This record gives sequence, structure tokens and C-alpha cells, in this order.
Amino acid sequence: ADRNEFTIGATTGELSFTGSSGRNYEAGKTSYEVQVQVADANNNTDLQTITVNLRNLNDNAPVISSNGGGASAQVNVFQGATAVTTVSASDGDGDALTYSISGGADSGAFTINSSTGALEFTGRLDLSAKSSYAVTVQSSDGTNTDSQALTVDFRARPTVNTISVRETTPTISGTATLGSGDTLTVQVNGVTYSVGRDLTYNSTTKVWSLAIPSANALPLGSHQVVATITDS
Repeated sequence: ADRNEFTIGATTGELSFTGSSGRNYEAGKTSYEVQVQVADANNNTDLQTITVNLRNLNDNAPVISSNGGGASAQVNVFQGATAVTTVSASDGDGDALTYSISGGADSGAFTINSSTGALEFTGRLDLSAKSSYAVTVQSSDGTNTDSQALTVDFRARPTVNTISVRETTPTISGTATLGSGDTLTVQVNGVTYSVGRDLTYNSTTKVWSLAIPSANALPLGSHQVVATITDS
């Protein structure tokens, strides 16, 4: 069935795959069938059907894809958080992967779940002394590895100023520290506002201000305001 996949030496009997390279197990086809024949000077022949099964070699290293992938990445977390990120990777051989901490100046401040890749702080940190931490994480298939150096930076949580007014279109404000590529949204009464006409942000003062438009006038009463920073 797969005779076109093979070539054989007429005098040596050496059977090989065609082309300059072998066949890849991960390509999907893992078994080949070919019939070979031997003949003597009197044209007496014998046939044999050979089934060639490929073995799955561990020839692919895992590749970390979380936090944008690559050899290094930055992770931003809010003050008071214990969860940092979840390290994830893929392996071309389909091997089971394990995760570990392999280095970094602050490796002792972290712990990682070897099965899920969940990276966490080991305890409370003194952010008044240090607000940026370095740790290197690793993914392994048992033979091959991939590593990623993480820089974990802390930032203040966004705030919302409490106001008490009898207005349906009040101006609400708060603070937020945005990093490069971060986005700020504010949700009030089921409406989410992005920075633009109604929601403004001053990168110098770190103050945001939301003027509720008349089209989204608030009914009298108490309303929850949620400011959210989305990390790029």
C-alpha cells in the first residue's frame, strides 16, 4: 500500500524511505506497509510483506507559551495578591510536562505547582523595600526543557473615590497606575466605559475621571463603581 514511500537497493537489499529524511511520527502516519521481492538468475522469486512501525522519539523540547512566550517576560500583579501567573507550555511529542522553578534572584519567594504550572508567592512580601522580583520557571518533558525568566512587578490597585450627590449624571473619579499597553475600564450601573470621551485618564497624576452621560443617567440611589486594569 505504501510502495511509493520506499526504495530498495537492487543488489544490497537495503530498504529505505524515499527522500533525504525519514518520516515524522508527529505527522500522523505511524505505520507503513511494503512488499519486497527477491529473484535469482533463473527468475525464481520470493515475496515478503513488511510492516514498518514508527517509534515516537522524544525529539521535541517543550515550548513555554504563557506571558507571551519567549526567553523572558514581565508579569504585573496587584499589591496583596498571592497568585502570580500560570505557566503553560506545549510539547510536539505530546509528552506530559512538569513545571519547576529553576533560578532567579528571588526564587525563594515563589512556589510553583509541578502539574498545573500555577506560580504563587510563598508568603507576604515587604513591598516598601522591594517592588520587583525575578524568578526563572522551567517546563520539562523528562528529557528536554524550556525556561522563561520572569520579572514580577507590583502595582497599586485602582481606586474609586466615594461621592454623595443627588445627581443622575455625576462625575466619578479615582486613581490607577497603568503600565505600557494596559487598559482602564470603569463599570457603573451595568455600563462599561473605556478611556475616551466620557472616561479620561491623566498619566501624570494617575487620576481617572468619568462623567456619566445623559444617555446613561443613573437612577437615584446607591451604585457600585468598579475600576479595572487589564494587563496587556
